[in-house]
Amino acid sequence: KILITGVAGTIGGVLAEDLSRDHEVHGVDLRPSDRPNAVTADLCDPEAIAPLFSGVDVAVHLAADPRHGPEIGWDELMRPNVIATMNVFDAAHAAGVRRVVFASSMHVMGGYESDEPYRSIVSGRYEGIAPDTVPLVRGDLPVRPDARYSAAKVFGESLGRY
Repeated sequence: KILITGVAGTIGGVLAEDLSRDHEVHGVDLRPSDRPNAVTADLCDPEAIAPLFSGVDVAVHLAADPRHGPEIGWDELMRPNVIATMNVFDAAHAAGVRRVVFASSMHVMGGYESDEPYRSIVSGRYEGIAPDTVPLVRGDLPVRPDARYSAAKVFGESLGRY
């Protein structure tokens, strides 16, 4: 049994469609969904979502406010990207869910793009850059979020490690 948060979103819908071929898929979203086994609930309400995790083997946490940029403040991100994520991990743990798949973002490493040679590469200026000399930005490097959105994603990654 798989529970997908954000099931009414584009990625949630595609994932639910594909996984439902071989698995029992349930979903939750703030927006109503026509998908079977989908409910409308606020992930910021721990009591409302706790029962949704009962009997779940895997929770896939996709729900978030996807807006990214310096103009998006903590007021907009705190509930959907921090509190909701915390509640999903807590509810999954309390229900004995064996695995939580957390959808992070490439933006948790986006700060590297302000350094050379990445700044030039992103800008399309490749002269003088030998591809075999460019260090790879790997997942084991320190995170460098490039906005509040990605800092919230780092919080989710930390919860997963916890």
